Amino acid sequence: MEVSVSDDEDDQLILLVCTNPTPTPDPYHNHPIEEFLTDIILSDLSTFLNFHTIKLHAHRNRLIHHSLYFRGLLSGSFSESCLGSITINWNLPVFMQILKHIYGCSLDITSQNVLPLYEGALYFGVDTLIVKCEDWFSEVFSRNEFPSTQIQTEDLIQIWKFASDHASDFILHLCIGYLARNFMWAKKNNFFREVPYNLLLSSVKHPHLTVDSEMHLSDALLLWLESNMENLERRSEAEDNYNGILKQIHVELLPLWFAAGKRNSFYFRQLAEESLGSIFRALNILPIGSLDISGYSDLQHLRIRVTEYSKKIDLSNCPQITSAILLLSLIPESYLTDPMQRKIIEQFFNNSGHPIQEKYEFPQKLLETFIFEAVQEVDISKCRRLLIEHAVNCFSQSFPSLRILKAAYLLNIRTTGFLQLLEKCSLVNEVDLTVDVTPLIPASVTILSSSPVVIPLVPEKTPSLKYKAVETMSFHESRPQISYVTKLSLEGRTDVSDLSLQYISKFCVSLCHLNIKGCICVTDIGISDLIHRCNKLNSIVVCDTSFGINSVQALCSAISDGGNFPSLHSVVSNLQALHMGGCIGISELSLQELMSQTQVLKNLCLRGTYLVDQALFNFKGSSLEMLDVSDTKVMSDIIVRKLVTSLMNLQVLVLCYCFGDISISSFKLPMQNLRKLRLERVTPWMTNDDLVILSQNCRNLVELSLLGCPLLNSDSQQIISRAWPGLVSMHLEECGEITANGVSVLLNCRALEDLLLRHNGLGLQRNFILHAASELPLLRKLSLDICDAIEGGFDIPNYADRYSLSTLKIAKCKSQRCAFNVSVPPPGSRRRSVHVETLVLVWNCENLTRTVVKERL
Repeated sequence: MEVSVSDDEDDQLILLVCTNPTPTPDPYHNHPIEEFLTDIILSDLSTFLNFHTIKLHAHRNRLIHHSLYFRGLLSGSFSESCLGSITINWNLPVFMQILKHIYGCSLDITSQNVLPLYEGALYFGVDTLIVKCEDWFSEVFSRNEFPSTQIQTEDLIQIWKFASDHASDFILHLCIGYLARNFMWAKKNNFFREVPYNLLLSSVKHPHLTVDSEMHLSDALLLWLESNMENLERRSEAEDNYNGILKQIHVELLPLWFAAGKRNSFYFRQLAEESLGSIFRALNILPIGSLDISGYSDLQHLRIRVTEYSKKIDLSNCPQITSAILLLSLIPESYLTDPMQRKIIEQFFNNSGHPIQEKYEFPQKLLETFIFEAVQEVDISKCRRLLIEHAVNCFSQSFPSLRILKAAYLLNIRTTGFLQLLEKCSLVNEVDLTVDVTPLIPASVTILSSSPVVIPLVPEKTPSLKYKAVETMSFHESRPQISYVTKLSLEGRTDVSDLSLQYISKFCVSLCHLNIKGCICVTDIGISDLIHRCNKLNSIVVCDTSFGINSVQALCSAISDGGNFPSLHSVVSNLQALHMGGCIGISELSLQELMSQTQVLKNLCLRGTYLVDQALFNFKGSSLEMLDVSDTKVMSDIIVRKLVTSLMNLQVLVLCYCFGDISISSFKLPMQNLRKLRLERVTPWMTNDDLVILSQNCRNLVELSLLGCPLLNSDSQQIISRAWPGLVSMHLEECGEITANGVSVLLNCRALEDLLLRHNGLGLQRNFILHAASELPLLRKLSLDICDAIEGGFDIPNYADRYSLSTLKIAKCKSQRCAFNVSVPPPGSRRRSVHVETLVLVWNCENLTRTVVKERL
């Protein structure tokens, strides 16, 4: 290493007496040593840094030239300017690094030494080192890729505090921008709770704040508040702080279930009510006691957070999202300040809130949108007011790198509509078009009659603006190009046929995951043909289909891997997930053969099949993480009991039918990660007190199913609605007298999408269906029983009414004799009384049919 020194013979030497403020524990190193600085720099510094004091002969002019501190000290009017030695009390290793820099030596800056070096550079006024440190900060903090391991959350907090103490606005702004861009990464870190308030607030206000959704931002802020508000000294200051930071949330864009679930939160209660009111206004549903249906004054709060750093946009479960809100988030912000442009935006926004039968196209002049190259995933599931045609146009223009599109539970798009999407978004490799599985599955019902529903024509006042639905493309007429799609979910879609599967097998040659659960129109031959063609499959979900012997043979038959030295293996030997629950066309021998070839399975569902012990004995895998053998010929519950008590991170717990009773002790351990709980025919002992214990240990449920709990009563409603106000699915059957006094309290769970109430007490009013659909804007599935109708029947709302209800199922107890008479309202009627005896009336708005079926129990 070459050290640059002055050639000037007049460059006098000065003695620097460098004393480390921290005394050394070794007596030997307490004695000072004296050396020339150039000699020490060229040697191993570690041998000198253990001394408490080092006397260094340094060049006076070089110190004056490179350091403001030494310039003022040695060339000014200070008394030290005439002295031959100067005492320096500073961290010795850091000061030696600063001297090395002054003498032209290379200096490596890391997250471990940058703050001490920067502090020393500021104190001694070494401008070149200040610039070098600031360049390091700029380079590290401005990286667009995943946060470097150099800067962790704890490092960021330390840097922020340092910059605050030294009034460094430059570093403060870097910290704010860094946290804003990497907010999703930082919120997962344990040190996020220790982020200073001013840093957090400034980051949330930053234009580059990047979050997947407003829900993720809300969760992070609530977590921070719960950990920090107790540390504030004055209550008034605490309230100002948490109000100030929570006001940054765009409550208008929160998922309804999330807002409803936070009504019990101390910090979020008021915002939750504001969010619910805003969502209900957007859905044209008046909250109880409210007369305000005016529009929004602040369009900025309706903009979805999309930045140049966004990789994922999650709009799922937000029924209030419209084409206007989507496009409003992608256009230049200057449009909001221009009076003419703003007027057009407001007009379109107001129009987009009209009933779903009336569609409006976005003005072409506003289609100039920004391009966000980083976005790879978009989730618009359950955004039932978002027009798929507009959405696809936006995605293709603004998200050229889109890889994953989730559009589940949307009834305004047919299966073949995804072909158009793939043409416009050519890089997409994962598509989810799941809808609710129809109750008309071959294994459980016999169809007696089916008739189309006549839908009233759209009013003629908007013929020129009428929305054109995604056109259905005939498979044999289209000319598909090879697709990048590797993962495809068509769960519940009854418009999928064998011809659809044939097209998919040709179009998606790299398909690895296929979900056709509940696709009742496909045949065993069609499924087997697809399996033969798609030999890269490693995950297949075919529950409640005609999957049978032919498909099993296709999975077990040998295929070539296509290499230079091809080896033969079966598709099933590579499967990691196989779900075929409810497929009764598989014989015991076929199941045994299938199980004998499984090697790497992690998820296996054999619910309701002819599974016997021998088939499980043939299972060869050792990596199983999920197994469902309910309703089969196999039943012990010992393993299940052990899972309940040992798996504290369990998210889904299903105990149904084939297991023995379990005790309340199984639920006395906290299971805060549990999201879905089904207890069917296993807890007949459950009382209201037991339900309270359950609610205390399973606080975060979004799906609850209780069957066969005869000791529960109407007070159970209060327990459920208070404990889990954010439930999206609730099934209560044969649960004592829960509904004997009506169900008004249960309807406080405003985010319900799936509600089943059967044999819980004679207390449901005739207008219950209409009332539930009005109070629960997300309700898609409703299952009732005439036995619970206080007036002997229910009024059925016509599909023309503006509700999200897509499947209505009404039945009567089969143990009673009856005449198999069903009265269905004629297509033109608004609302009629329906009496269904012994049979089931299924109202399926996806196919626009009324179907009468006979259940198999």
